[in-house]
Amino acid sequence: MKLRVVIIASCLMLMSLALVAVDADKPLERLGNEAAAEADALYDEGQYAAAANKYEEAYNYFLRAEQEDNIPLQDKINQMLAAMQTSYYQGQDYENTVRIIEKRMEMDPQNDVYPRQIAQIYERNLNDPESAINVLQDFDRENPDFIVRRTIARLYLGMEDNQNALTWFNNAFELRQDAEVLQNIALLHYRTGNPGAAIRAYEDFLETDPPENVLVTVYRNMGKFYEDIGDEDRSIEYYERSNQLRFNRDITLLLLTKYYDKGDFLSAMEKVDQLLQDDPRNSNAIYYKGLMLFEEERFTEAREEFQKIINDRRLGTTARRYIESIDSM
Repeated sequence: MKLRVVIIASCLMLMSLALVAVDADKPLERLGNEAAAEADALYDEGQYAAAANKYEEAYNYFLRAEQEDNIPLQDKINQMLAAMQTSYYQGQDYENTVRIIEKRMEMDPQNDVYPRQIAQIYERNLNDPESAINVLQDFDRENPDFIVRRTIARLYLGMEDNQNALTWFNNAFELRQDAEVLQNIALLHYRTGNPGAAIRAYEDFLETDPPENVLVTVYRNMGKFYEDIGDEDRSIEYYERSNQLRFNRDITLLLLTKYYDKGDFLSAMEKVDQLLQDDPRNSNAIYYKGLMLFEEERFTEAREEFQKIINDRRLGTTARRYIESIDSM
């Protein structure tokens, strides 16, 4: 019996050695291809950790094949790195995900996608915004980048560190005169107790004579800024400037409501006309026209306007109440 066990064990050992010998005879690139195929199958089955390990095995084979056999395999190496990154991330192994992205960054050190991916993992998955900021700042030190600087500013803003957020929005603005970044700079000046600096930031930018497409957004943002600090007259002024350069239905409606709230029905009715010229069935414009006619005691005309929107999902109920009120007079 013992002899039989020994014979079986010896046979198994010989088979194992034979398999190793077969693998040893295979080219490294082929071994890499086989490992990659196994990894694909594991990934399709949702076994992300096992797939990541197999992709890494394939990656190492391809690296060796390039070094030892002088075969150019950079495309396959890059594919394995991308697959490893996805697999580790899907498997929620964020430390290894970061490790792999760092490998990719070593191969392409000026690509801002990789530090931003690492920063996103630190921020969203590891709840570590400070590490996210450190990664981005390290990258920006060698590769000044608008998107990276804007992301750093946003991270500081999320941490309620307004001063550092302002610094990095300013740093981003140095690289690209972006209207949304300018809006953040102005609002942060205001939040940090310096409304004069906020206004100067806008005025300084306007002196650079920006193109009309940028000016549209800047004027709109200035309207929002003055709205936020409670200066309705200046808010209206800049919303009007934006709308004069490029008609915007939402801004026109906003101006309509502002004029209505101020009791300036003449200006409000001008906005109604603009909206109805753009869209004759604009329910908001019809509603406000009805309201103003009602308040001017032009009840027959008001009823005609309210009748147009009685089936409107948002305003129909209110319109019917006004009609009932008019009919009960």
